[in-house]
Order: sequence, then structure tokens, then C-alpha cells
Amino acid sequence: MSKGGGFKSYLNVFQADRDKAEEVISNAKAFFDASVMPPLLPGEWLVAKGHNVLKYSPFTEKKQGISGMLFVTNFRITFLTGDRSSYDQPGQIQKNLLVSEDDIPLISIDSAFQVSVASSSLSTTRRKKLVHGMTISGQTKYLELHCKDFRLHRFGLVRTPAGEDKKILNAITAFGFPNRPQLLFAMEYGRNSNFKNSDGRNHLYMAPSDWEWELDRLGGITGWEVTQVNERFNLCDCLPESFTMPAKLPVSVMKSDTLHFVDNRPPTWSYTFVNGASLVRMSCLRSDTTMTEVESRAVEAVRLTHSRGRTPTVFDLSKECPTLRDLQWSYEKLKELVVIDSEKDFWSTDLTWFSSLENTKWLQSVQSCLLLAVSATKEMEENERTVILKEAGGRDFSCVVSSLVQLMLDPNSRTLEGFQLLIQKEWVAMAHPFQQRCGLIRSADSLESPVFLLFLDCVWQMLQQFPSSFAFTETYLTTVWDSIYMGLFETFLFNSPHQQKSLLVGMTKTTVPPIYLPSVWKWDFQFGKEYRSFFNNPLYLNKADVYSQLKQYQASVWKRWWQSNSKWRRTLKWGKSKPDLLS
Repeated sequence: MSKGGGFKSYLNVFQADRDKAEEVISNAKAFFDASVMPPLLPGEWLVAKGHNVLKYSPFTEKKQGISGMLFVTNFRITFLTGDRSSYDQPGQIQKNLLVSEDDIPLISIDSAFQVSVASSSLSTTRRKKLVHGMTISGQTKYLELHCKDFRLHRFGLVRTPAGEDKKILNAITAFGFPNRPQLLFAMEYGRNSNFKNSDGRNHLYMAPSDWEWELDRLGGITGWEVTQVNERFNLCDCLPESFTMPAKLPVSVMKSDTLHFVDNRPPTWSYTFVNGASLVRMSCLRSDTTMTEVESRAVEAVRLTHSRGRTPTVFDLSKECPTLRDLQWSYEKLKELVVIDSEKDFWSTDLTWFSSLENTKWLQSVQSCLLLAVSATKEMEENERTVILKEAGGRDFSCVVSSLVQLMLDPNSRTLEGFQLLIQKEWVAMAHPFQQRCGLIRSADSLESPVFLLFLDCVWQMLQQFPSSFAFTETYLTTVWDSIYMGLFETFLFNSPHQQKSLLVGMTKTTVPPIYLPSVWKWDFQFGKEYRSFFNNPLYLNKADVYSQLKQYQASVWKRWWQSNSKWRRTLKWGKSKPDLLS
């Protein structure tokens, strides 16, 4: 009853509800009447589709799901459903502008399995792993996809019209596991897009001016000089054409000595602290060389770059860090623990979760890298000594430790732009083999190992302990990782600058136009302004350095176990107690 004593009319409310219901019905009718087709990127085309596909919900033992259509293109797997979520999502923010939540980029699939009906009995099934070029046989009951972002997808194909299941699986085996970089979708994407060049706003550390800018940024560093001795990659194909080397090392000597190092990688500069101590990366001597004085000559040249001439401290990462195969084994065990799809499996592992996590040895690898970085930082800041990070090929764990040291000492690297420049300099320009280590290409000679994920986990550990020292967030870190398995960006797609230039531009004069791909650092290409705001840490205070805090809180830092985030362990609930890594 109203204040005036009369009755309040609800006719307008009822009319609004009716109008809303009619709008929903109209939208639904339009959805079903239209020719259903997912949006396609330039160079993307439809390979196969299946009707009446059931997408199973997690933790339902394949008893619940959503019915819809499954599309396979040369880039992704897309599931579209006719329920209300497909056409009536008011106020929902689309996370990614290029792919939807129901899209699975083919390059992100770690393994795929066909669960088929055995010919001898309709109640008997067999599970077969899909590989490139295999022949699909039998009636497919389920399609099971294990993805590199720790997600598990299951699709039921029992009600799919005859023949469509084979077309779907054949499309996945044809385009989902490329064995040559030329077969990556990014090549087709670049040829059919309007990109003119890569992101010019960032320093890519491919040109001399980028390295000169970096030396100036740190206060006009002396003792080091930018060289173009590797122009056209005639010295080393796993370094950029220009880099920074000791000024006291003659180019002629460096050229001859380089032949005795693994992959022909000479000592390269990464960073110099305010006290003159520098951070240097160097590969090991080749096992078949007898010229041991070559390494001594390189160390002496590095010593002369220090204003006080102090002898550098050498960290042999080949002895201090796990092997690439050990790290991959640890990662596989971690996936087995994390990727589960039934409530029974969850509760069976819950009681032994922490011991099982410890047995993966993943956190021991995180600990090793962080402790090494602390030790190297102590040498540079307290002892004022240059640090040389020595590793067999100089392209894996030296990337991790070098980046962590700079995060501890250089406040600029803890800003959003500075962190991107750090990755571009220490990982992309210095030729971390992303294509091999992330399994973007399935070839017999590729050694897959999640080195970059290990680094991001180390950064996440630091961010949890010192949340006000970093300008970026956990959301940003997971987005960087997810971007690798989009497979569209030049940043994380290649093994080296040499391979990137060979495939996109060509090493010789040719009439074939170059291929341009976007840089991953152009975040507005992937995300809207509202979503990008989640990259910024509201607690950021721009503190001078993290290392001074690490010295005070070192014990408590390494007591923390790897906690979950919403993407890497989206279905499990963590306990509050954390075992002591130092015990």
C-alpha cells in the first residue's frame, strides 16, 4: 500500500518481465534460425564440424553436460551451444578479443585421446592417443583433450551424425600437432593480416640502438660496448645480430675463441648495478675442445670491465640447476596431480596432497633458482663483484636466474613495461628456444621443458611475499603464460631471432613479401581496457629493491609452498598449512 493509502500498481513490473521474456525468445529463435558459424581470424578456415556434440561438465562422471556444435578450424576448436548463454549475456565482459572461453587453440593441446567403441562389444571402449597423420578408425564415443594450461575437456560424440566424428578427429590430427614451424597457423595468419611491422613502441633488443639505450638507462655504463659482429648471424645463430660484449676483448680474438664455446656463444652483458658490478651470461666450453685458456681469457676480459678490477664470481648453473629432462619430469608429475576430473580422484588425493606435491620436485626447482638468484645478487650488491652465469648452451636457466637477479636489484624491471623489456632482452633476444621448450612443434629432436613457466612461478612467489614491490599482478603473469599457447605472436613463437627472421622475412633477397605478426606486448590487441586494468597492482609502492627485503625475510620466503591461482588449479581447494622447504 502506498503512503496515500492506495495500492501500488505492479502492472509495469509484469509488463517489463513479459518484454524481457519475449526478447529472450526472439534472441533464441534468431540463434537457431541462423546458420551457426564461429567468427574466424584472417587466414582461418573451417575444417570440420559436428552436430549434437555433448560437452561434459567437470566432476560429473560424464553424466551432465551441454549440447551444441563442435567446430574445428586450422587454428582452434570451438564449441557453440544454443542455450541462453550463447545469445543472452547482458553485462558480461569478454576476456579475450581473439578467442572466447569455449575456444581451444590447437597449439595449446598437450595430448588428445579418442575413446572409441570396440568392434567386439558395444559396451567395451578403448582409448587411443591421437598423433599427427594417424588414421582414425572405429566409432568415437568421447574426445578427450588435455591442454597445456592444465585444463581438461571431454566431448561426447555418440549422437553426432555418422562420419562427422572421424572428420573432427582427422582435422585435429592434421592441424593440431605441427612438426615443422612452417605449418604453424601464425604463418597463415600473418600472410592474411594487415600488420605492417612489429610493435615499435618497445625496445626489442635486436638493433644496436636498443642496447645503447639500455646502457644509457643504467647511467652510461663503461667497460662494455655494443657490437654488430653477429650481423647476418654469421657468428652465432642463437644470439641477436647485435649485443653487448666486454670492450677489452678484441673482436678478432672473440671471433676465434667463440668457436670453442657451446653454440658459439661468447660472453654477453645483461645488467650493471650502480656499484659497477655486472651480470654476464656465458656458455660452457665444448666437450671436444682442448683450449681451456679460452674461458680464462673471457673471464679476464669481463674482469677488466669492473672499475676496481675485481675477479668475477662464476656460477655454474649446469651443476646448480635441475636438468631440462628432470624439470620436464617434474612438470608431468605436477600435471598428474593437478589435472583431475572426478570427485573421487579429488578426495583420494586430498589427504596426501602436500606430500604428493613435494614428490613432484617442482617447488625444489623453484627454490633452487630463487636461492641462486639471491646468492648472485649478494655477490653483486654486498661484495661488489661481477657475476658470470655459466650454462651449457646459455639459453635456459641462465635466462631464469639473470631475470630474477634483475627483478631483485632493478626497480624498473618490476614495472609493467620494465618486466616486458626484461623478458624481451633476457629471453627473446637471447634466444630462449620457446618453440622447443613449450612444445609448439612436435619433432623428434625437440626437448620440451617448462623453463619459462618455472620463471613465472618464481616471480609469483616473490609477488606473494612482497606485493607492494611489483606493479603487475598474478592475472598479468597468467595472461603472459596463456599468450604463449595462442600461437599468434612473434614474441614467443620462435627458438631464436635467427629463426624468426628466416621464417618471417628471409635471409636473402626474395620477391616473397615478408610476414608480420603482432607483438604480445600490444595488449590492446587481445584485451579491452577494462580487462587490462586487472594487470595493474593497486598496492604498488615502487620500493627501491627487493633484495634488501629478502635478506630480512629470506627464511619466510622459502617456507611458502606454491599456492593456487584460479587458472592453474581452478578446481582444487588448497589447505592453509604449508610445509617448510628448508627442513
